[in-house]
Amino acid sequence: MTKKNWLIAAVPMLLCAACAESHANQVTDSQLKRIEKQADARIEGVDKRAAKRQEMVDKNFDAQKEAVSAKDAPSAERSEDMLDAAKDRSDYQVQARAELDKLGVRIKAAEDKIKVLGPKAPDPVRNELSHISTEQSTLQEQLVEMNEAAPAEWEATKSKMDERISSLDSRLSDVDSDIDDAAG
Repeated sequence: MTKKNWLIAAVPMLLCAACAESHANQVTDSQLKRIEKQADARIEGVDKRAAKRQEMVDKNFDAQKEAVSAKDAPSAERSEDMLDAAKDRSDYQVQARAELDKLGVRIKAAEDKIKVLGPKAPDPVRNELSHISTEQSTLQEQLVEMNEAAPAEWEATKSKMDERISSLDSRLSDVDSDIDDAAG
């Protein structure tokens, strides 16, 4: 085969290879966008469930407060204060649970994206995501345990939980950025 004939035969093969790579990138991009849309829909569902939980908490505490106020007993004021403290805790539980659930959705989406990227996803990103997932699960358990926190410790416990959720959110945002960089 002459050099000229070889070049004529090689050009279509190179074009096919370029087209195949381009198609693979388009498929990957499409899958990543689908994962993001699904995550957005799940987060919307978390928001709706949280709103319903909050509505139920509000109704429950309003009814209890009315019952206490109707007694007109000397201990009614103390009972109302206790109800207010319990409502604050319940409100926080609903809000923090929603945040942790949203982090869970984002973690699942990041895991799905890493599966799509396959070997293109860096190992440090995989490891960090694994640590984030474990910590999110731990925080969910600790949120349930917060119901047992003594009143004097409540604010400090709540503050620590908020800091840990915020830190986890930041770390997950960094992982998301790293995944996007690996996809690009």
